[in-house]
Amino acid sequence: MQIKKGHLVVFLTFFLFVIVFSFWKTSKEKPSIWEPTRNPFNPERCLKGKCEEMLNLPLPQNKGMSFSILVDREVDDEIAQWSDCLSSIGLCVEKNTEFSKEVLLDCVGKSLCPQRCKEGFEQRVMKVNSTEDLWQNFDEYFVAEGGGCVP
Repeated sequence: MQIKKGHLVVFLTFFLFVIVFSFWKTSKEKPSIWEPTRNPFNPERCLKGKCEEMLNLPLPQNKGMSFSILVDREVDDEIAQWSDCLSSIGLCVEKNTEFSKEVLLDCVGKSLCPQRCKEGFEQRVMKVNSTEDLWQNFDEYFVAEGGGCVP
């Protein structure tokens, strides 16, 4: 895969964002519920063509340039683990024809999320009955900044 100058600029900007975000996240110093990182993000892998292109959009204001999102499936840092956690819940929920509290709890229980996330969410929604409140709790716990299962 040939990398164009425009791609390199976007890639380097994204890389800088990842570094700053990583330092900001680690500075909070709360104990991690996630597994230790064995394969951190390494931009050299993408430069060598070992990353998968997920999106490529032409930039109309810059002829011949485009914006690309590259993904390295080998990365297993907290953000990658969190993504796997959320994806596994989403795929499970999509397979069910009817949505209910039981379905969501079953999917969370079978997910790739850390055990503490699964247990914490179950305790959080024990007394929740409405679908709206269930999704609000899901968002607050799994997605929103500061949530119990957000790196």
